Amino acid sequence: MEHHIASEEAGSHNTVQAFLHNRVEVNDTLRDGDRGKPRVALIDAYSLSRASVTQLLETSTHAKRRSGDFVILPFSSADELLSCYPACGVELVIFSIGSSSPSDDGVREEIGQLKQGLPGVPLIILSAREEPHCILKALRLGAHSYISTRLNPEVVIQALHLVRVGGTFIPPSIALEPIQDPGAGRDQVGLVAPTLLANFSPRQLEVLQLLRQGRSNKVIGSELTMQESTVKVHVREIMKKLKARNRTQAAFLAFQMDDQARAVGREHRSG
Repeated sequence: MEHHIASEEAGSHNTVQAFLHNRVEVNDTLRDGDRGKPRVALIDAYSLSRASVTQLLETSTHAKRRSGDFVILPFSSADELLSCYPACGVELVIFSIGSSSPSDDGVREEIGQLKQGLPGVPLIILSAREEPHCILKALRLGAHSYISTRLNPEVVIQALHLVRVGGTFIPPSIALEPIQDPGAGRDQVGLVAPTLLANFSPRQLEVLQLLRQGRSNKVIGSELTMQESTVKVHVREIMKKLKARNRTQAAFLAFQMDDQARAVGREHRSG
């Protein structure tokens, strides 16, 4: 039995090695010191930008020599990644869409492929666009987080660490203003009305403030002295009240709240 399991593990390792050996961009990706590090798939249709982003992220992680560094595995398309999954063992997926919009047919189709083919693997959109309606569209399609190409590599690495432990990441430059999705009806505005705050319990407001900072359930529980299972219940209720499809969209919508949310939360904590 042990021999059989060892053979399967060896076979999986050989499959990955054979796959990587045939890719010029990642010939030396799995260096001896990298074999235990989490793998992140980078999908970018353009060879030059794919190699550039990979180099920037690899340089940033290896220079710091942290135990939690990532190994970046580049792919040209969702199909290419899915053809070697799960043998390639990726834990996160970065989908680089350049200046395209998540609403574009090709981008939307690839996001759908990734969500269907890699269930449970967080999908991060890397984009040159920061318009709120683009971010909201990506979240509605199932993206877990949204990263801007304006960020430096070290910040992106920190964002990957955050996502890996269950947190979310949204560009901090999002303007606190109403969002109108061009593809939505007039009444479907991505804005959380201040009056909605009255529907939240004091504890939910506290959870909401940490959720909007991208904190994971575990971290929220630690900061608020709650069981992680209790945090999950609060997050589900928050998503329901905000009509959000996932925690990332809930965090995004929370960014649209005005300072009333923070003021109410502080009042309850001090009361």
